[in-house]
Amino acid sequence: MALAETAMPPGRRTQTVSDPSYPHEATASLPGLAFPPMRAMVLDEARRRSLPVVEDDDGRLTIRTANGLFGLRGGPARVAAMVAAMDPRALHMLKDAVVEQLALALPAVAQNLRWSDGEAAGATPPTFQFVRVRSVEPVGSAFLRVRVVADDLSRFGDDAIHFRLVLPPEGVADVEWPSVGPNGATVWPSGEKSLHRPAYTTRRLDRDARLLDFDVFIHAGGRTTEWARRATPQTIVGLTGPGGGGIPGA
Repeated sequence: MALAETAMPPGRRTQTVSDPSYPHEATASLPGLAFPPMRAMVLDEARRRSLPVVEDDDGRLTIRTANGLFGLRGGPARVAAMVAAMDPRALHMLKDAVVEQLALALPAVAQNLRWSDGEAAGATPPTFQFVRVRSVEPVGSAFLRVRVVADDLSRFGDDAIHFRLVLPPEGVADVEWPSVGPNGATVWPSGEKSLHRPAYTTRRLDRDARLLDFDVFIHAGGRTTEWARRATPQTIVGLTGPGGGGIPGA
């Protein structure tokens, strides 16, 4: 990361952020809020999560996260949120995180957030894709190994192996899939159209062939178990991810 450090008083960190690794950026005004209390709240969250502070000066605060940069820009009586990432998928994940955190304490602000990059409301989130089942094979007596073909597995790797399967609700003909809301966050269908989103770990990955394997534990009444038993080589299903974490102990 290209960071130009400047002189600073004790206890403050002043750095000018200039990083071509994060070409995708968006800002959003936070009306009715002020920079000082928001700065204190973000710094407290950064300490709690052990996130590095790469810029902290009057009117500028930038935190580095696993998906890119999050920051605040403003003055005593105004403030805006900033996110920057290496690709649209990571940028969307940052927006999701900002809206989720704001919604806990300031739901009206979170609901009315609008980002400067104009991501189209109603579009498919860049974190979501449809994949097609290639095969389903038993692994011993307790698991079914599902192999799917995806359009893009470039983000999967040693430290990004977890994902969520996204299954449509039973008995609903008009299935609704996730979309981007006006505030830039993912909108998930609710009520009878809620989607089942179990978490899985990649067992085998071939990015060149766009193949991903995962194992489904066989148990009575398991929604994913029943789906895997019925799946054919033409079955389409949703997938979100990957998430981080890597292999414990590796």
